[in-house]
Amino acid sequence: MPSQRRGLRYLTKTFLGALLLTPDGTLASPSSTGKKVFAHYMVGDSTAQHRQQDIKDAKAMGLDGFSLNIAKPDRSFLVKIFGLHISMDLWAAGDKPDPKGIPDYKSLFVDFFGHPAYERGANGFPMVTTFSSGGSDNLTWEDWRDQFAQKVFVIPNLDAIPGYWEFHPGFWEHWGQVVDGLFSWESAWPLREGKGGAFPGDIGPDMPLINGMKEYKKKYMIGLSPLQYKDAYDTNIYRAGDLNLPTRMQNILKNRDDIYYVNVLTWNDGPESHYIGTIWPEQNTDPEPAHYMKLPHKGWQRVIGSFAAAFKGDGVMRPLGGDMVTGAFWYKSILSNTKCSATPEDVGIEQQYLNKPESYETATDKGAYAIVLPQGASGWSMRVNSGGKTDTITGLKGGLNSGNTQLNAGAQSVEILNSAGQVVAVAGGGRCVYGGDACPDCTYNVNPNVVEFTSGSNVPASSKCDEKCTASAGGDWGDISKDGKCGSDHGNANCIGSTFGSCCSANGECGMSTAHCGTGCHKSAGICYGGKKTVDNDADDKEIDKNWPPALVKAICNIDMDTEDTKTLTSRWIQTGAATWFLNFLRERGAERWTDNFFKKVMDQKTLNFDCLELLTGHCSGPGDKHCQDYIPPPSYYVHLQIGNLYAAMDQLWAKMVTNAIEELSTDIKDVVATYGTPPASKNSLILNMFVGVLTSLAGISGHISDVSPGTALGKFANPLTVFSGIFAQASAADGSVKGITPSELNDNLEKVYGKMFKAVMGQINATLTTVFGGVLPDGWSEDDISPEDYVWIHFAKGEWLNPHLKDEAVNVYVENTKKRFTEFATVTAMKAGNKARYRLLASPSKCMSKEKCADIDGAYFYKDFCLAFGYLLGGGLAPTIPVQIEGKELATLRRFLPDLNGALVNNFDCAPYAALNRDECPAFSQTPLPKKCTDIPEPTIPTGKDLSFTNPMSYPKCYVNFITVPWDDCRLD
Repeated sequence: MPSQRRGLRYLTKTFLGALLLTPDGTLASPSSTGKKVFAHYMVGDSTAQHRQQDIKDAKAMGLDGFSLNIAKPDRSFLVKIFGLHISMDLWAAGDKPDPKGIPDYKSLFVDFFGHPAYERGANGFPMVTTFSSGGSDNLTWEDWRDQFAQKVFVIPNLDAIPGYWEFHPGFWEHWGQVVDGLFSWESAWPLREGKGGAFPGDIGPDMPLINGMKEYKKKYMIGLSPLQYKDAYDTNIYRAGDLNLPTRMQNILKNRDDIYYVNVLTWNDGPESHYIGTIWPEQNTDPEPAHYMKLPHKGWQRVIGSFAAAFKGDGVMRPLGGDMVTGAFWYKSILSNTKCSATPEDVGIEQQYLNKPESYETATDKGAYAIVLPQGASGWSMRVNSGGKTDTITGLKGGLNSGNTQLNAGAQSVEILNSAGQVVAVAGGGRCVYGGDACPDCTYNVNPNVVEFTSGSNVPASSKCDEKCTASAGGDWGDISKDGKCGSDHGNANCIGSTFGSCCSANGECGMSTAHCGTGCHKSAGICYGGKKTVDNDADDKEIDKNWPPALVKAICNIDMDTEDTKTLTSRWIQTGAATWFLNFLRERGAERWTDNFFKKVMDQKTLNFDCLELLTGHCSGPGDKHCQDYIPPPSYYVHLQIGNLYAAMDQLWAKMVTNAIEELSTDIKDVVATYGTPPASKNSLILNMFVGVLTSLAGISGHISDVSPGTALGKFANPLTVFSGIFAQASAADGSVKGITPSELNDNLEKVYGKMFKAVMGQINATLTTVFGGVLPDGWSEDDISPEDYVWIHFAKGEWLNPHLKDEAVNVYVENTKKRFTEFATVTAMKAGNKARYRLLASPSKCMSKEKCADIDGAYFYKDFCLAFGYLLGGGLAPTIPVQIEGKELATLRRFLPDLNGALVNNFDCAPYAALNRDECPAFSQTPLPKKCTDIPEPTIPTGKDLSFTNPMSYPKCYVNFITVPWDDCRLD
């Protein structure tokens, strides 16, 4: 049971007073300034001994203090700290039946702001952070600051406020004078419910905030967390751990000049699984989290300590203290095939906590590591033993190394070897990994076991692999493996044609990793990686490639690629053996002019009949009448199929964009100009950049799927459209211009210029053919970031181009969306020029025009308590201006150019809502000029590849439609 609770004030004073008894003082004075690293500390019941140990552990790893999470200001807690600041959990504080808000924390702050252990911010005043805004507004915060004569340092998390993640000017206008910085939580993990990174470790969501804080000379506190897994309190979710922690460390260090604080999330939040400290038994006795939060995470502490020293120092991670190696190895303790069959009656918890968590599929069967080696180290390696299977990872170097390892059922251990082959550090003795029907925690627990590296060569003794849910064959090729086993010990089963991968490892398991395909790989049971070759002079390899067993050839060549499911295509690409074979081919022969080498090899030719480096040559076709069984080896047929379809897609894009689209758009552009006038030539560069932005981000594409492919979800085009996005992302030069067209060429009216725009941008297709099929990196790319071989590989890795019908549909969808968006933006730009009328967004609040009345008005749309419509202004000068809605034929014409009229209204309103929300300052009728903030409206945001999302596709870029907002005449307020 939890320890007896006592009053908040008594416990806090006890906590702070005990600080003076902490040995050795503190690592950094709470009053000192400069970069600091904190950890979020969940305040609750704990013993004095345990609090003392938390402080010692935090000091040992180099933390500067704890952010005390206080859910309610009258909640009792026991804790003592060395650099304390209070983090108001306004989200939890607002819970019924006794909700609390910012004012309720005042007495707590009055008592402790002056304590010598209380943390001071960059301005020298007491620091306060928050977990959320808790629904509070800027006026509440202003009043709270005034109560302390503004002598505070406030750095809250306001991610629930509209405009926060984009750092919208409207957001900053309301909050800029209230805060001294910002602190984000949700960006610490991968995307969920619209918040988080695009991949584990991504800091992309933080960047607008980092840049905004830099611009306004405020401070940014970034979150750092290993994962989020919660299977309690009506929640069952997993947000990928894997390499989230080390990848985010690296990204933070790259941007450390613009980041002032780091907050480790968290020290001791056991139910969320992102703790790095000890979870003491008295802190949480609830049955649900008890099933999964018992695994040790302290192994992360010294790695984070190395990061903290680098963040506060020169940005370079080094082993911590006297360590030869600082590192951690972590892994989940069940495999993906584990079946957990316990019932609520067996374990005493509800069924929802026994189910697989949301995003369980992202918890793949891999171990992960983060190892910091001494500067100058090279040639070090890591030997991983997972379930009795050994793998060696080479190429470790000075600084932070991170990556994945194999993960098999059984005991786990890792050894670090220096360049002389001596074992200098080990990690082991952690929990075993279980698969099949073994489910030791009774739930699908993906909370990782974290093991720290220690110096020496003696691997700790393995734990017994006997935990249970405590509820009351070599030689000739054989048959295709059905269970992932292969080789002489498994009836000569063959990996090629299986769904597990095409290499047979030394231990007789099918897969595609270096461990499977490298040293010890059974060539007689799969495809093995070879060394680098300059010519194909290996007679034995050629003989093997030519003499595949007929049954195997038949099985491979009969695999059906006529599916629109992208995951199935990827699976079948792997199943054919083509994925492994092609990756091996690139590694052996290199990427430079790889298509020449490819066609010579697979067709056994000495002369070339193929040329894939130029568009419209007709010399880079697919297999045509050539049969799969005639290829050497047969899996290369599927590589050729992808080559032909990718090249055909480029041909189609060119034809549809340059030939067809330019002609088809001529009528639309003429009509736009005739209706609304010619956009200023000065806006042509904006139109061009938006054109590239749409091509790259696929903005609006989901809205046009039904036009080209009725009833189709966007996801089936994800792989080819991602490649298209990447092609045109390279069209933009570093200075914001577009390659292939000069500023002087844009200095003409739109009717004459738009064709040049299309041709210039589509010229990137030819450049892509040279890079992809020629095996050279694009301009500005470095082999330090990606090898030419990997650059080629990523264009085919998922089997993107195996289905020609899917390719055709993807091209059509892409082209149609581009044409429509080009016309839309040209229309908005022409209307804004004011050649024909002073176009505006009309906005009427619901108290003047109800939702029902709005629904009866053609061309109007009710949004955020306003009835919206497009219109224009009449009058002016001495006469009052009168807003008039666009109706009738004018409205029908506008709908032709802006088919998603409601989406355009919403985009316009969200761009600059100030005028609509502040009627007193921005009236409908005024004989004097309105304040600038009533009429100022941001320029459109040019989208990029970072905005590309198939799960939450962008409808319109921000301020794509950006007319000035005016009150509607139907809503005159006297």
